[in-house]
Amino acid sequence: MFNIADIYEKQNDISQAIEWYLQLITVCPSDANVLKRIGRVYELNGDLITACQYYQDAYRYDPSNLDVVIWLEKYYTSSDLHEKSLQFAQKATLICPNHVDYHLIVAQCFRKSGNYQRALEEYKSVHKLFPDNEEALTNLIKICTDMALDDAEHYRGKYDKLIKSNTRRRSHKKSSDGGSSRSYRYDTSETYNYNNNDTNLKTQAVPTYKNDLDESAFDTLEFDQEMLPE
Repeated sequence: MFNIADIYEKQNDISQAIEWYLQLITVCPSDANVLKRIGRVYELNGDLITACQYYQDAYRYDPSNLDVVIWLEKYYTSSDLHEKSLQFAQKATLICPNHVDYHLIVAQCFRKSGNYQRALEEYKSVHKLFPDNEEALTNLIKICTDMALDDAEHYRGKYDKLIKSNTRRRSHKKSSDGGSSRSYRYDTSETYNYNNNDTNLKTQAVPTYKNDLDESAFDTLEFDQEMLPE
C-alpha cells in the first residue's frame, strides 16, 4: 500500500495518494513515517490544519525526527504562535546542537514574543558557542541598540573585526585557489521552501567541484533506497 500511495504522490494525484495512505495507517497507526507522509500530502493539497494534525501525531511517536520538528516550528511561526514555535526550535537544538540556525531561531522566538531580555541572553549564548557567526553579532547589535545598552558598541567592534577577518580569509583562499587546477562553484539552489516541506532554514552554499573525472567510475555505485531523500 505504501508503494501505491507513493506512486500516486509522485504522479501528483493527491486525492488517490491520501486515500491509500489512510488505508495504510489503519494497519500501522503508530508509524511516524507514514503519518509524516500523510501530513505532507495534505500540505500539498493546501490543507495545512489537517497536515499539522498528522505531523503532531508523527512527532508524538517519533519526537527525534528533525523533518517533523522543523515543519512544526515553521508552521507555528507562520501562525504567530511563538511559544509553540519555541518548543520545537528548542527541540531542534537538542537534536542538532552544532547547527547554529536552530539556536538563532530560539532567540528569534523570544524576540518575536516580546521577551527581549531572554532573546538577548540567547543571542549571547549563540555568540559564545559560534563566535564567527555574523548573524548572531548583527542581532546582538540591534537588540542592544533597541534596549539602549552600552554593549551595542562592544558587539559592533567585534562585528567589524569579524568582517575584516572573514574578508582577509576569503581573499587568501581566493589567491590560494587561483593556483589550483581544480575549480569549484557554489550551488545555492537548495533553499528552504515551506510549501514544499524542505527543512533547510537558509540558503546553503554547497561547493560543487568540476574536475576532469571519469564519470563512468560512478556507474558501479549503488545507493540504499532508505538513504535517498523522500
